[in-house]
Amino acid sequence: MIENPGPGGLLPLGMETVPLPQNRRQRRWPYVLTIVVLSVAVLGFGAAYAYSTNSAEQWRATADKTTRSLTSMTAERDALSAKNADLNKQLNDSNSKLNDTKNQLSDTNARIRSLANEKAQIGDNAAFLTEVVAASQNVSSKMSTCIADLKKLQSYLVNFTAYEQASLISFVQGVNSECNAAQADSDSLTRTIQSLR
Repeated sequence: MIENPGPGGLLPLGMETVPLPQNRRQRRWPYVLTIVVLSVAVLGFGAAYAYSTNSAEQWRATADKTTRSLTSMTAERDALSAKNADLNKQLNDSNSKLNDTKNQLSDTNARIRSLANEKAQIGDNAAFLTEVVAASQNVSSKMSTCIADLKKLQSYLVNFTAYEQASLISFVQGVNSECNAAQADSDSLTRTIQSLR
């Protein structure tokens, strides 16, 4: 075996390879180890980059989905808010109409009470006028009787000697009593009628 390959470290053709000395082998293993470590590191960084890229894409997809969901929820919220505002406006309008209706009902009830009071007053007035008419008819009847008796008394007084004096005085007292009662009723009726004014 040739231990020294010749100038430039090349072997001539046909020569066998000679094992290298021990110290030369020891110098190669750090290079190999470095290449292996660098290869593993590159593969690790590549895997980490692929994982982070994939993870970032998943996060972007999740973020986009969340953004769409939030946009959709915001639109729904805005629509519900607008609907709520519309319903509040309708409720306010309804409350306003209800208050107007209550006021109208209150006014109508007050008018009904007023009309009922007027009707009761008219009923009271009608009853009172009925009493006044009845009293008037009574006074009229008594006055007619008084006038008729006064006419009789006049005819009796023209020829008073023809009648018994005691019966004539009794008749005069009866006529006076009837006429005084008719006059008292007439005065009372007059005061009642004057109080109506």
